[in-house]
Amino acid sequence: METGRKRIRRDFAPLTVSVAISCESAYSPSTQVYNASTQEYEPDRSVSPTVIRPIINAHAADGSWPNPVANSSLANMKWYVNDTDITTLESWQNQYTVEATGSTRGSLTVLKNISPLERASLHFEADLVDTRLGVTIHIKTDPIILSTVDKSEDSYGISIGENNLRYSPFDDKLHLYDYKVAHGIIAADASVEAAARDGNEYQRTIPIQVYLAGALIDSGYTIKLYKIGANMALTEVSASDYEVL
Repeated sequence: METGRKRIRRDFAPLTVSVAISCESAYSPSTQVYNASTQEYEPDRSVSPTVIRPIINAHAADGSWPNPVANSSLANMKWYVNDTDITTLESWQNQYTVEATGSTRGSLTVLKNISPLERASLHFEADLVDTRLGVTIHIKTDPIILSTVDKSEDSYGISIGENNLRYSPFDDKLHLYDYKVAHGIIAADASVEAAARDGNEYQRTIPIQVYLAGALIDSGYTIKLYKIGANMALTEVSASDYEVL
């Protein structure tokens, strides 16, 4: 027999919710590089996907909310690309997945490579279900940008073996040797000439090396030499100029 009924009302503290968004894939960040010469993306998301996670934290001052990481309580989850529902975009079909369970619920795995001409602004929206109060709290993350840098053509570089030449005629043994041979003072002698080339001679061989993207190359280019004249005017050195062989 029922002798009495007592109704107890319990009041819960409202939730304090914080929302963030994070790229969780260290080796596949939000920015890619496109190599036009090989037509490849670095990284290639079809091989190494980019994972973007919405981080939803909730707290109740009275301790009535059990789990501070609230992703598992999300409903009506949607990802947007440039403010358009991702499920309606044909170019994104089969190019992503959304995590459905656990503390990473709502995480977006991106398999799509973004063209250097594109820019994808992604954000996440969902409803956080508060079963204590029987209400839902709509949440929306800040955007995260997916972009691609177009790798420019590799640059060329040139290295000159000696760029600070100092010449003293008083130390030039080769010049003295040439003078003596020209005037019949001594006979030409290859060994004597070789000994006169001690680094102070007027005649030098200056190595010039060309690099492409830091690698030494020996073909595919033409070298031209120029004289610097008055007012820094440049004049190309021709084969008839006596200074250069």
